[in-house]
Amino acid sequence: MKNLDYEVVGGFNLITSPEEPIFSIILILYDGNISFIHDSLECILGQTYRKVELIIVDHASTGDVRKLIDSTYDCYDNITILRLKENIYDMDSGDPTGNISKLWDAALFTSI
Repeated sequence: MKNLDYEVVGGFNLITSPEEPIFSIILILYDGNISFIHDSLECILGQTYRKVELIIVDHASTGDVRKLIDSTYDCYDNITILRLKENIYDMDSGDPTGNISKLWDAALFTSI
């Protein structure tokens, strides 16, 4: 399994309380259907509850997907991007989901 080479962009700092907890959403993306990704982002960011943080784990997306992620980040202050330098999802490995688990853990760490 490869080591993760990534950067973290942004960060969301809110004070939480038992009455108003922070709701964290982790969205793992890689060059998928742009319409589906757009709709997913719109749904998450359109919530009426204001203490929502979105952590985007980006598997080195390119083209329109990367542009959408970046432009969305520029418009909201509750987004953190964990961006990999290269896509590490390897279907040919003996454990193709192992790196996904690492990414999930890294995303959880950014919300602390």
